[in-house]
Amino acid sequence: MSVSCKRRDRQSTHHQAHLSRRYLSEMTEINTRMIFRNFIYFLSFLCFLFLLLPFVVIALSKKKNTILVLSYVKSSQVRLSKSTNTYDTK
Repeated sequence: MSVSCKRRDRQSTHHQAHLSRRYLSEMTEINTRMIFRNFIYFLSFLCFLFLLLPFVVIALSKKKNTILVLSYVKSSQVRLSKSTNTYDTK
């Protein structure tokens, strides 16, 4: 009886070890897939930002140009008012 009990215990521990190895390998595979998927998401996000970059640069340059144009218009108005001796404070 005790021999069969020992054999059953040995078989159950072997079975548990096999299950735990299988569980660990499945968890490792799932974690690897999740890491890979998140990496792909990150790369696609970077590509999206890279595609948006020209539009952002164009928008900022246009905004900068309008600021430059406005400052040029203001300075020319001041020059014009000084040349006509009327001090316009616009």
